[in-house]
Amino acid sequence: MIYLPDAVMLAAAAIAVYTDLKTGLIKNWLTIPFFLAGLVKATLSGPGILPDLMAGLAAIPATFIFLSPGEGDIKLAAGMGVWLGPELLPVYFIGAGLARLVMALAVRLKVYDWDVVAMAKGTWISEIRLGSVPALGHKNFRMFQRAGEMAGADTDLPVVPGAIFVFGGALAVVLFRVIFFLSARGI
Repeated sequence: MIYLPDAVMLAAAAIAVYTDLKTGLIKNWLTIPFFLAGLVKATLSGPGILPDLMAGLAAIPATFIFLSPGEGDIKLAAGMGVWLGPELLPVYFIGAGLARLVMALAVRLKVYDWDVVAMAKGTWISEIRLGSVPALGHKNFRMFQRAGEMAGADTDLPVVPGAIFVFGGALAVVLFRVIFFLSARGI
């Protein structure tokens, strides 16, 4: 039932999340072959390589809008766009956006010590809009903060590894295809 390219995308994104959390980096041994394999898939299965290559380029700013991604995040998002092509890019963007929203809210709640009232009274909406957050990184999820420190991020600010957003987009595409498949079969 799961489409082989979807399994490859999901596996690459999951490995990227793991390496991003463990080392603060998404390794070239993952991103470059993933991108190149996507180009091969696009050449063999589609109308040509150009639409999928353009989708790969479009995935970069759309995944990390208002953020400062690392080089591995950029290469992973580009590879994801090449694998998806232009047809599924909107589904990917929705999934990446939802992952970003969920993670931003989780980190904000953690920074405010899980106090929803204090967070609501705080300036968190303007912080998100303006991209400025108080220097409360020490209250972030330790795993995220450690990954950010290894990647060279400002340790005073809360950090969320970018691979999580890419994984959210890939997961959205897989779920979309599964739901579409099940509805087409009348289930």
